[in-house]
Amino acid sequence: MATKPSSFAVIDGLGLQNTEQDGTLAKTRIKDVKSALAIYTTLHQADRESSLQRARLDAMFDGAAPYDQAKLRASGQNMKTNLNFGEAQRQLDIALSAYVDLYSSLERFVDVRGTEGESNQRLEREEIVADEISHMLRSWPEFHSSYLRLCTTFIKHGVGVAYFDSPTGWRFRVGSFEDILIPRQSPATEEAVDVSVIRRSYRISELNHFIKNEKTAKKIGWNVSEVKRVMAKNVKTTGRGSYGGGVVSDFEAMQAELKNNDLYMGCRTHSRRPSLFSPRSERRDFSLHLR
Repeated sequence: MATKPSSFAVIDGLGLQNTEQDGTLAKTRIKDVKSALAIYTTLHQADRESSLQRARLDAMFDGAAPYDQAKLRASGQNMKTNLNFGEAQRQLDIALSAYVDLYSSLERFVDVRGTEGESNQRLEREEIVADEISHMLRSWPEFHSSYLRLCTTFIKHGVGVAYFDSPTGWRFRVGSFEDILIPRQSPATEEAVDVSVIRRSYRISELNHFIKNEKTAKKIGWNVSEVKRVMAKNVKTTGRGSYGGGVVSDFEAMQAELKNNDLYMGCRTHSRRPSLFSPRSERRDFSLHLR
C-alpha cells in the first residue's frame, strides 16, 4: 500500500536553498525566478485534486443539482428528483451568524497592554489605544465584507487565511487555498509552513501606480523594467504607439492613456495574476514574480 510523503519530504522536493556550498546560510531561499516558477508549478499540480473537491463543495453551496442530469437520463432515471433545496446554504448561514455575533457584540476588538509609565497612566492610555484601533477597523469600508468572507471560507473549506500585503499595512486581505498554495501535508501552524505562494490579480492601472515614481519603486524592491514589460505585453489600447495583439512600442504613450482614460483602459485590459513567494526565513518580505 502506497504511503503519502511526509511534509518534510515534500518540502525537500521544492528545491529551497538552506546553505551555500561553503556551508554558510543562504542569503535567499529561492535562488532565481526559474526556481520560483518550479516551486509554484509543483505546489499547483499537487493541489489539483483538492481544487476539484473544493469546486464541488462550492457548487453545492451555490445551488448546483446533486446529480448529473445527462447521466440520469442515460441510465433511465430521468424522472428522479434532482434538485438542490439549499440546505447546505442554510446551514452555512446559521454557522455564519455566530461569527457575526462574535464581533458585532464586542465594544472593543483588542485588549492593549502597555509597558511604560505608571500603572494608573497606562490604564487610561491602553483604553484609548484599544478604542482607536477598534474604531479604525470598523470605519474601514471593507472590514465587514472581508471578515464575512474569511469566516465563510473557513466554514466551507476548513481553512481561511488573512494576510497583509506589506509589513506596515493594517488592512488585511482574505485568501483561501484557491489562491494560496502551501506544501501538502503541512501541519496546521504558521511556523510549520516552509514556503507559501499567494496569487494576486492586478489591473494594469494598479501596476502603473506602483512604478509611477521609478526611483522610489526601485528603492522598495520593484523591478521596474519587468513591470513595464508585463504591462506592454498585456495592455489593450487604441492610442498611438500601439499595434495589433496588444504590443505597445511607446510606454510613455501607454502611461498617458492610462492617466487620461484609466477606467476604459482598466476594463479593456486583462488583469495580471502574479505570484507572491514567501519563504519562512523571509516572512517579512514577498518575492514578486509577474507573468
